Amino acid sequence: MKVPQFSTSQYQTIIELLPDPIIVYCDLRLVYVNQEGVALFGAEDKEQLIGKHILEFTPPEYHDHILQQIEEFLRIGEPGPQYQIEEWYRMDGRKVTVTLRAIPAIYENRPALTLLCKDITEKVTAQETLEKNKMFLQQMMKLSPGAIVIHSDDIIHYANNSAVQLARGSYESDLIGKSIYQFFEPEEHHKIESYLKKAGQAKQPLEMITRHALRLNGERFVAEMSTIMICDDNGKSYYQTVVRDISEQTAHEQMLLGMSKRYETLIKFLPEPIVISEDGLIVYTNQSLVKLLKAEHRDQILGKSVYDITHPDYHEDSRKVIKKVMRSEKPSPFSERKLICCDGETVSVEISSIQIYNYNGKPAMLSVIRDLSERKRSEELLLRSEKLSVIGQLAAGVAHEIRNPLTALKGFTQILQKELGSKYYYIGTMMSELERIQYIVNEFMSLAKPQLITFRCHRIMELLRSVISLLEAEAIIYNVSIQLNTDGTDPVVNCDENRMKQVFVNTIKNAIEAMPHGGTVTIQTETLGKAMRISIQDEGVGIPKEIIQNIGEPFFTTKENGNGLGLMICRRILEAHNGSLHITSKQNIGTTVLIELPIT
Repeated sequence: MKVPQFSTSQYQTIIELLPDPIIVYCDLRLVYVNQEGVALFGAEDKEQLIGKHILEFTPPEYHDHILQQIEEFLRIGEPGPQYQIEEWYRMDGRKVTVTLRAIPAIYENRPALTLLCKDITEKVTAQETLEKNKMFLQQMMKLSPGAIVIHSDDIIHYANNSAVQLARGSYESDLIGKSIYQFFEPEEHHKIESYLKKAGQAKQPLEMITRHALRLNGERFVAEMSTIMICDDNGKSYYQTVVRDISEQTAHEQMLLGMSKRYETLIKFLPEPIVISEDGLIVYTNQSLVKLLKAEHRDQILGKSVYDITHPDYHEDSRKVIKKVMRSEKPSPFSERKLICCDGETVSVEISSIQIYNYNGKPAMLSVIRDLSERKRSEELLLRSEKLSVIGQLAAGVAHEIRNPLTALKGFTQILQKELGSKYYYIGTMMSELERIQYIVNEFMSLAKPQLITFRCHRIMELLRSVISLLEAEAIIYNVSIQLNTDGTDPVVNCDENRMKQVFVNTIKNAIEAMPHGGTVTIQTETLGKAMRISIQDEGVGIPKEIIQNIGEPFFTTKENGNGLGLMICRRILEAHNGSLHITSKQNIGTTVLIELPIT
């Protein structure tokens, strides 16, 4: 091949326009540089560089080495065998990295050195950055809190510190070279194989799966793992698996699940009816509500609207309560309702509701229901008993007042009948009518006699709480609060339930009515040997000493509309139960009623 012939000026033009720097040194001084060389040194023009010593642009630690190389090149008189890398300083102080090849030359009949250069600063910087990033990623992977394992052909090639700790190893070498299947239960191997096969076909990490895994010491644990296919610099494929020990989390979840099931069982068989509704539809109910509504099975209630089981008279109020509950974190106060049973009958209840934020992932409303049927019957029985007692006592009082004059009339009529009976026939009629009056008076007296009492064992605290619940509404009207304090005991007393409730109703009502401007009724219970003492104390004006001894007498009362029979009835009931009632009072401090009953 024929080489083109160029003139000296043409060579100079070619060198000047070369894209790589050309630098010529003579006697260690720069005598020529092309335009790319000017740019390399960061100079404005060639004049700033011509005459500069070769060592001005090199780091001091390389000066001796550079001078030896230049001397060697000039002595041999041949080009350097290959390009070498050096670091130079630009005129602005920045450092650049170049590759260069030295070629001996003649400049003005003196030995010179031509340097063919290439600026590789950006390439070196990029390479250094890449290496730093690579080292950083390696360090980050090594120290990652997540256990990372890289494997191929079932063999582990890399394991970070966390993986070594997870496997209960001491060094990375404890895992390297071992089969990945060694760390899983045998029954899991087929699932792991399918999972890795799927990972090899996926382009992103597979979703986490949970498997039963093994440590080096044979200890079992629950592992959560995710795998992705990666490639090394040579294009070889590997699996990168991230493993996490979730044994504690799984155990905690199992514990919560167990607790949830226990709570569900507890709620299911609670004596209080429970219902959960979403958007007005019943989604859960326990057995107590099924029984309350006289249903044969829960399916008769589930799916219904809450309004289907609520009496129409309470629909509007129920809507307001539901709306308020679903906007609040507090439970609604118990309010009275009527529910419709499956047989069409109604039952009186009181309901309190609260919002639960996550029931099957949705907000819902939980309602607790109290059956008021027994309470209503108790109220009616107590009212009837009180009325009958008042009538009986009134009848006894009236009959007692009639008997004295009646006895006198009957005696004198008998005398008249003996003396004048044959003369005045109507005396016999008078006697007959007086006998009839006496019979009627005796009938009145029988109303005040003790009636049949049914004694059974009852827990007094239960009866007392029932009466307090009954009177709470009346207490609110008087701005009175009822406070119950106990000594922790709950003794059993052999008594008639309704009559004992009547005693508590009368005494607590008296305490409430003694405080027209509000206050607190304090009820204290304590067990003293074989007796139980119940103290009912109000904060009223008290009873003067001169009249307290008359309290409990028939028709004696300090109330404007009282009849004076209430405490007398209470005393007689307690006497029938081998108990007692005592009253103490201090003016402007309050009155205390002490009730004592024998414990069974």
